[in-house]
Amino acid sequence: MSLGSAVLLSSRSAAGKPVKELRQPGQEITCVAFSPSGSVLLTGTERGALLVWEVAKETCLTLCTNVGRKVDRVTWLGNDRVVWGSYVEYWKDGEPVNHDKPAGAVLDRTSGQLRWTFRGFVQDDFFTLAGAPDGSRLVVLEIRGLPRGAFLLDGATGEVQHTC
Repeated sequence: MSLGSAVLLSSRSAAGKPVKELRQPGQEITCVAFSPSGSVLLTGTERGALLVWEVAKETCLTLCTNVGRKVDRVTWLGNDRVVWGSYVEYWKDGEPVNHDKPAGAVLDRTSGQLRWTFRGFVQDDFFTLAGAPDGSRLVVLEIRGLPRGAFLLDGATGEVQHTC
């Protein structure tokens, strides 16, 4: 699913009509997430870039230019860390493949520095990645090598805290 080359923002007072258009030339936006404060927008792109938008100023900072594949999901861990996720096929014809590839990563919002990676199930057709507004936890579906379920991960380390 592609959102297109621009993000259109609207407000209730504008009766749903776009009031801002955020566009970055050469990037096709695939996913979006507002920061917990609501003033910053994180987008992922078809080319694997992560873009951070200051909504009021309509400015864009490229946090990361290439995560290695299309970004399918983005979320925030507090205001200081961002998370991206992509679909990785871990099994093909009943055989394990790509088991060395992470499905996503946690990055520092300011520097883009990698904090930790994770393996999980990230899919286009339903929500499979969620971060706690205070940055303390991240939820992913299906971790390779563990029984199926939803996993609550520690926001600082990526360690599994609880399985649903």
